[in-house]
Amino acid sequence: MEVCWLAEIGYLLKGISSRKHARGQAIPLDFMAGLFIFLVLLAYFIVLWDIFSVRYIEHAESNNIESRAIDIAGQLVSSSGQPFNWTSSPLSAQSIGLASKPYQLDPNRISAFASLSNQSYANAKLLLGTDRDFFIKIETPDGARIATLGKEPGNASRSVEVSRLGSYNGQPTFVRVRLYE
Repeated sequence: MEVCWLAEIGYLLKGISSRKHARGQAIPLDFMAGLFIFLVLLAYFIVLWDIFSVRYIEHAESNNIESRAIDIAGQLVSSSGQPFNWTSSPLSAQSIGLASKPYQLDPNRISAFASLSNQSYANAKLLLGTDRDFFIKIETPDGARIATLGKEPGNASRSVEVSRLGSYNGQPTFVRVRLYE
């Protein structure tokens, strides 16, 4: 058995040494078939890359809108805004908050922000820290509206709504923030 194995190795080595001076030749048909398979696979991976990169961008954008809506809703119900007395001059406000104390909504702040969003919607978006359109509903648990702020969405391509619970005149109240494109 060992002799046969050694003979096989000797035969292989002899074949390799006799080909030292032979030049490598590729048969054009083999080369073209390999090139074709390579190009098909390359095109396949380019198409997949394009599909998944678009999906990734859409997913990231959706998460961005959602996180921004969460931040805005939290800011509105837990903050009084900057400066504290921004209601006396809403156009000079640095940030908007609707609460006199955390989660206690102030009617004066709500009406000041409503008038600001009606007068200067672009400035209201800037004060909320978003470049997207917004619509804010403040309502009781049974659906009675206390206030609506911003522009009601029509046919929005992308929309996110976040609700936060607060108190308005001692009654539980929902603040619903919708960002849309």
